[in-house]
Amino acid sequence: MPNALISPEKRVLWIFAASALVFALFVLFGRLVSQVGLDFLVYYEPSSVPIDRRLPSSDRDNPEYAIRTVGSFNDVESKQPTALMVHGDARESVNFDFLRSEFSRGTIIIAVNMLPAELDGLLAGGIQDVADIQGPLEHPFFTMLGKTEGHCPEGLQRDCGVFIVIARNFSGFGDMNNLARDSLDRILRGRLTPAAT
Repeated sequence: MPNALISPEKRVLWIFAASALVFALFVLFGRLVSQVGLDFLVYYEPSSVPIDRRLPSSDRDNPEYAIRTVGSFNDVESKQPTALMVHGDARESVNFDFLRSEFSRGTIIIAVNMLPAELDGLLAGGIQDVADIQGPLEHPFFTMLGKTEGHCPEGLQRDCGVFIVIARNFSGFGDMNNLARDSLDRILRGRLTPAAT
């Protein structure tokens, strides 16, 4: 009659094999995520943007920031980014209907080298009136916008829904990324907080 118990050597071998399998799955998952792109921020910067007008690329590839730079607006539309950044020098090739739709949905929108006044009416009305501008702004700078879904239909207004409209000088992807994450947190909390009636 065969022994039903597994010898200690086989038990160690099975544990080692299971550990190796779990480790291999984590490595494969990590590679899949980096290739498929669970991106926090998708940045549209086509090759038509002059090199001296582009944001510095030094921090951009830091995986901690989860930024994916794309050169085609079709690539932007095929993703569902949490935050979406476009360069003002490429505005002629930006689909602003798509951007308005994303903004209405609650996506954080970042426009490089575009003032709140330039975005007023392109994404929503009232952007200039509620903007928090930390200036003077010098190239490169950005305007970051976000709002809760179902915000006031008349446009952005003080004391009406939760919104973010801030313009800052660019000081690095780390700072901008943190600001975008904080803004998203505020927008999400705004969605969960019942509106006063």
